[in-house]
Amino acid sequence: MRLARQAVLAMGLVLALTAWGSPQSTPAVIRNCRQDLSQRLGLPPEAIRVSRMRQVIFPDASLGLPRPGESPARTRVSGRVLVLEAGREDYLYTTSESRFRYGGPLRSWKSSALAIHPVPGDPNLNGNLIQTSLVGTNPTIRLRRVRDFQPQPDGSILAWRRHSRSSQELLYLPSGSKKKERRLLMAFDLAAGTLDSSRSRWACFVRPEAGATWALAHSPLGAAADQIRLSELPEQARPVRVFWEEANPVIQVTVSGATRHFELTREEETETWRERASYPDPLARELQINKSQRLVVRASPQGRSTLVLEVWFSGDERVLASVPTFEAHQVSLSAEKDFLVLSGRRGDESRAVTVDLTTGEVLPLGQGAQSETRLFHQPVGDWSRLEKWLRRGP
Repeated sequence: MRLARQAVLAMGLVLALTAWGSPQSTPAVIRNCRQDLSQRLGLPPEAIRVSRMRQVIFPDASLGLPRPGESPARTRVSGRVLVLEAGREDYLYTTSESRFRYGGPLRSWKSSALAIHPVPGDPNLNGNLIQTSLVGTNPTIRLRRVRDFQPQPDGSILAWRRHSRSSQELLYLPSGSKKKERRLLMAFDLAAGTLDSSRSRWACFVRPEAGATWALAHSPLGAAADQIRLSELPEQARPVRVFWEEANPVIQVTVSGATRHFELTREEETETWRERASYPDPLARELQINKSQRLVVRASPQGRSTLVLEVWFSGDERVLASVPTFEAHQVSLSAEKDFLVLSGRRGDESRAVTVDLTTGEVLPLGQGAQSETRLFHQPVGDWSRLEKWLRRGP
C-alpha cells in the first residue's frame, strides 16, 4: 500500500498524503497528548517523544476510537494518528486539530475484552456480546441476544442464549471475526462450560427438562446431537465450574455448602465420578507468573480499593496497581501476562478496568454491562492490518 493511496483501515481511518515523522512545529494538541501521557505514567513530558505520526481524515467525530453507546457526528475530521514513546513502550493517540483521544499501549491491542450489554425490551433478558479494545473503545457485536458467555484461549467463544423460561441453547462461535455461531445443545437450563485443551471436546452443566437434576453434558465438538453424553452429577451436587484434565472433565460443585471437585473417569462403557481430594485452583495457576512469582488481587487493608500485587515465594510483595473504590469479582490475564482485566463493581454500578502490569496504569473499560467483563485472546477488528500500517516507515 503506497502512502499516497487512500485506504480505510480497522479504525476507520482514511489516509492523507504524508509520511511518518515529527512536524517542524509541534501543534498544541500534540503537546497536550504528551502531557496527558506524562500524567498517566508519572513521567516528565520531556521523557516522552513523538515516535511516529501520520495525518489522516477520520470519517466521524470519534477520531477512530469510538466508545460503546456513542453516536458520533458523521462528519469528516482532519487529524493525526500519533505513536508516543515512553520508557521503551509505544502509546496510541488520535487527534483532531483541537482535541485528542487515548488508545492505550500499542501492545494492549493484541487482546480485547468481552461483556454483555443490555438489549432494551428483550423478553428473555438476553443482551448483545460486545467486544472492545482493552481501553474500552472500538465496540463490535460478536453475538446477539445471549445471557452468558465463556471466551476460550484459542479465540473461540461458548455462549448461552435463553429462548424462554423453559428453553436455552449452548452456542459455539469459532475463532475469527466472520465466523457464524453453531448450536451445540438445547435444554431447560444450562450453566458454565468450556472446551478441552485440544479444542476438540466441550462440556457444560445441563438440566434437560423442568424438574430434572443437574448433569454434565459432554461431547466431541463436531459430533451430532445424538452423540452427546449426559452424566448425572454426584448426589446433592450443585454446579459451579467445569474444567478439563487431559481427556477427562473435572467439575467444581458445592455439596451441603462445601466446595468439592470430581473427575469423570471412564473404563470401557462405565463412567465414574472420582473425587479429587485436592485440586489446584485454575485461576491461581493462571496468575502464576513463574516458579517464584505470582499475581494476587485483593482488597486494600481499609477495604476501599482493590490492589494488584506481585508476590514472591519468599512472601515479599510489591503493589503493581491500586484501583480506588472498586470491588473486583472476576480476574482474567492476557496470554503474554502483561495485562489484567478486573471486573466488578463501584458502588451500585458494574465496572471493569484493565491494569497494565508493566507500568501499573489503570485503564477504565466502561460501565453498564449486565455481565462480568472478561479478557479475550483476540484483537479488535483487523488489528493486524492496522498494526502493520502503524509500524511502516516512510
